[in-house]
Amino acid sequence: MNLTARFLKSTHEQLPDRVSSLLEDKKKLENEISELRRKLANAKFDDLENSESIKVGNVSFLGKVIQGVPPRELKNIVDGFKKEVGSGIVSVAGSFENKASLVVGVTEDLCGKYDAVALVKHGVTALDGKGGGGRPDMAQAGGSNVENLSGAIERIKDFVAQMKQ
Repeated sequence: MNLTARFLKSTHEQLPDRVSSLLEDKKKLENEISELRRKLANAKFDDLENSESIKVGNVSFLGKVIQGVPPRELKNIVDGFKKEVGSGIVSVAGSFENKASLVVGVTEDLCGKYDAVALVKHGVTALDGKGGGGRPDMAQAGGSNVENLSGAIERIKDFVAQMKQ
């Protein structure tokens, strides 16, 4: 206890308050980091907002690679792109902390024809990942190959092209 008190530059009696204060500071910093990451993801989305989808068969397809955005934020970006395309399939691949992530979104009107889970499972093999999961309209997977993000997007695009429209 004495060593801990010295390390935290506190007296033995003040130690509980000091630890509580440090934990509170840590929580505030974590919240700030989370908020900054959210703002970064939104800024990247704003930069990409005018991206154009391409036609794959008779389906609009939008595929993008985005670096430095946490995986959970990629879902928000895909949701934004789904609104932009109106009707279509959106695929976003990204790397964060040396891990690859892939998110696929299918607009509601196409969920009967295309399944985001099947699409993400097909694409994630390019990232040396396995599995993936989610719902028919939104699915996510991860892998270790951060060098082949565009390859994952291409695999999904090719898979959509091969499917009966």
